[in-house]
Amino acid sequence: MGKALSAAVTLWLRSQLDRVEDLQVQIDTSSRLVFAGLIPKVAVSAREAIYQGLYLRQVSLTAKNIQINVRQILKGQRNLANLLKAQPIAWQKINLAPGQLTIKGVCSDFNGQETPVSIRATVRIENGNKLQLNSIQIEVRSLPKIDLDNFELDLGSEVDIQELTLNPGALICRGGILVNP
Repeated sequence: MGKALSAAVTLWLRSQLDRVEDLQVQIDTSSRLVFAGLIPKVAVSAREAIYQGLYLRQVSLTAKNIQINVRQILKGQRNLANLLKAQPIAWQKINLAPGQLTIKGVCSDFNGQETPVSIRATVRIENGNKLQLNSIQIEVRSLPKIDLDNFELDLGSEVDIQELTLNPGALICRGGILVNP
């Protein structure tokens, strides 16, 4: 658990900094302690970091006996979403399987360090004009897999999709779109 948290915090810290040469995050904990809301020790060190115009040649921080609200963190798992929002993602590949879509790419930080990202979901059409993504899973290298709730995208009343089929290497879509001049 400590390694996964360390990787997540490192990714987040990199997204907050304008520049950093060397960034190290070490979180000493176990799953049992995290679920109890306690992180015994966090150590962060950085060299040549720039944060909002403030130049820091060398930084070393240690925090002990940190209490966290696990329920709030687990509710929606928004911490990963915020990490991904802060980093540009270059989408590279889309894989289609029966009823399932997988999108793969890399998340790049300002130093050019790339981290693989994968989003997988089942896809279906509801009422001809709503695209539903179900069983959404987000994977970021060295972080635990994240399972998210369903997401629905309203395509508008002008859209009427009668068939949407995902097969390996093929997407079949049959329907109509009303175009207003």
